[in-house]
Amino acid sequence: REWEEFTRRRSEDERRRGGGSPEAQQSLEVEEEEEEEVEEARRKELERMAAEEAHRKERQKKREEEKQKKALEEAANAKTRAELRQLREARQKRLQEQRRVELQQQRPSVQERDRHLAFEQAVEDDAG
Repeated sequence: REWEEFTRRRSEDERRRGGGSPEAQQSLEVEEEEEEEVEEARRKELERMAAEEAHRKERQKKREEEKQKKALEEAANAKTRAELRQLREARQKRLQEQRRVELQQQRPSVQERDRHLAFEQAVEDDAG
């Protein structure tokens, strides 16, 4: 086994140095071309994988950006809803206060009521 490895390496070295038979030289050239083709195929596969990975990362980045944008929009909407709720509550309180004042103004004051009762009493006394 070691002998086979040794002879194989020796024959490859001879072919590389230009030694050996023309058939051996041609065989070496064919092997080198095949190795180059394999390397080219490997390089293209690595480029394709790198492009796929870059594309995947870009899509992931866009998803993250979209998620962040949506979260910011939701936060802004929540803030807007809270502000609108506060405005409605303040408006409701103003309307309630205004209604209370209007009702109070429609009710006769104690003094006006006493005067009215005294007037009615006087009319009854005059009539009776």
